[in-house]
Amino acid sequence: LSDRVEAGDDPCAAIARDVDIPAGGDVTLLWLLGDAASAEEASALVQHHRSKDFDQRLADNERTWRGFLDTIQVETPDKALNAMVNHWLPYQSLACRIRARSAFYQ
Repeated sequence: LSDRVEAGDDPCAAIARDVDIPAGGDVTLLWLLGDAASAEEASALVQHHRSKDFDQRLADNERTWRGFLDTIQVETPDKALNAMVNHWLPYQSLACRIRARSAFYQ
């Protein structure tokens, strides 16, 4: 990576970690990505999320998305249109436009 960001480029972030897995063993790795105003706030966020059960957090996240995406449903003869209107467009609106603020006009 070039360690710089320039207008018009596609920036990239990378995370690397060496992990030794013994023969016949297994390892579970969970990555938490986020931001904080200070190192102390970041540490508090890590501790908060570390104390949560991952499977429960995943189920909560899926329930949240399902509740949002199932609010409005259309049914047409075109399965691709149904998928786009019922899932893809609402997801993009919330995930990219509202949460990530990454719409092209932002």
